[in-house]
Amino acid sequence: MTGRTRFKRTSTTARTSGSSARSYSGGSLTETRHYYYNDRRQVVEERVGTTPSTARIDQQYVYHPEYVDAVVLRWWDSDQSSGPDTYHYYLQDANYNVTALVNGDSGSGDLGKVVERYAYTPYGKCTVLNGAADPNSEGSDWSDDTNGTDVANVVRYTGRELDLGTGLQLNRLRWLHLSLGRWMSRDPIEYSDSESLYLYCLARLCP
Repeated sequence: MTGRTRFKRTSTTARTSGSSARSYSGGSLTETRHYYYNDRRQVVEERVGTTPSTARIDQQYVYHPEYVDAVVLRWWDSDQSSGPDTYHYYLQDANYNVTALVNGDSGSGDLGKVVERYAYTPYGKCTVLNGAADPNSEGSDWSDDTNGTDVANVVRYTGRELDLGTGLQLNRLRWLHLSLGRWMSRDPIEYSDSESLYLYCLARLCP
């Protein structure tokens, strides 16, 4: 069985408050990932390891002040060893869906080239497309990448985090099922704004 559980971890300051996610395979723990947030509840850093203080820094994010989900830059540990070494710039459309990742490393020879592209169904199910600078050279630009993301990018639909294991999207406090177009948990404000406790954006797919 493969899955991931997330639990909240608090601290004394908004900058270091966060949560952790544990990944399992065959019933065994394979990864513990720690998330750190700023005072806007934006993920600014992810660390991998059992103890947060000594865990390896895997990713760091920079956001645009215009909007809470307007992500600009990711600094990523591409070889999962000694910390972030690769820059990726995010391109987003008017709804803040991430449409492409652009290589930001001046020494790579692919500076400014698209690493991956993303296409979505109306409620966010994502298809990964190869870019001109695809790291695995799996296909031509704009062709489907049947293996999914090659650079472990999880920021996708509306600028929110996709759980690659379950295919669910985390919208801070609730999980969204991208094929059904519905929330996976009840609306905490009950029936005050709709007749469904699982309605997403007036989606008619929801009961």
